[in-house]
Amino acid sequence: ITCAADENDGGNYQLNGESFETTSDQDLYFGTKLAINDADQTDIIIGLAVTDTTLLGGLADGIYFESVDGAATISTVTEASSSETQNDSAGTFVDDTEIELEFYYDGTAGNVEFYIDGSLVNTHTTTIPATQMRVSIHFLTGEAVANTCTIDWIRCIQIGR
Repeated sequence: ITCAADENDGGNYQLNGESFETTSDQDLYFGTKLAINDADQTDIIIGLAVTDTTLLGGLADGIYFESVDGAATISTVTEASSSETQNDSAGTFVDDTEIELEFYYDGTAGNVEFYIDGSLVNTHTTTIPATQMRVSIHFLTGEAVANTCTIDWIRCIQIGR
């Protein structure tokens, strides 16, 4: 994804169809491997969310990783009905360096476990959305430079469906 060279230019992308959900008898996995060229001069949300035209503007339901302009820190977020649980500083983006971001919803326990580069960084037990979601990415530049996000892969698996 390459942004135009103006503050807050970028893209809001969502997979067609809300195909994934957190239900009590099914497990759910999301993962991606990506790199950002200027980690502290970009905004990103990546994960699962309900249909929304401006994810960074305040979505209502989702499970995702987030980093905002001015910092390279990564937050883990679960959000249900516009109420969120957010853990800041779960990890850090490094310029032009690939990173793996993954989460797993345990349908039996009802928890979301967040992983960065294979290490468990947070577990959320509240504000787990109970609605159908889609793979979602919102990436913006935070300066008048055409910043980029290079995505190597994204995968999302619903088990038990």
